Amino acid sequence: MSNKTEPFPHLCLSGLHWHVALRFSQRLLGLSYYRVEQTKQLALLFPNCQWVHSFGLRHRFFVVLLSADWHIIKSRVVEPNQVHGDSQASHALELPFRFQLLPPVELQKQVHEKCRGWRFH
Repeated sequence: MSNKTEPFPHLCLSGLHWHVALRFSQRLLGLSYYRVEQTKQLALLFPNCQWVHSFGLRHRFFVVLLSADWHIIKSRVVEPNQVHGDSQASHALELPFRFQLLPPVELQKQVHEKCRGWRFH
């Protein structure tokens, strides 16, 4: 895509802009592409991804590691300059920090509602 202000394919769901990082540059930059204010309303999905990093970020975020059928494997807060992942994960979802407060059952419900049926190769 040539438009620098909207580099990721996206959907607007649950009050968040859900962006999907498909290209290498999108995956490498991740949340660091955005200003801190923008990341408060952003969910960034990394299909076919087992690990995420927070190098270059100055703020923490909430990461959810998902199975191939969109069930939560792990979730945790990631501080700046950390790596987090799981070899059994198929996808990673970076969410605003406030999502850590959602009960796990509610988080699973929202993720499954938004992502089921999405297929990535």
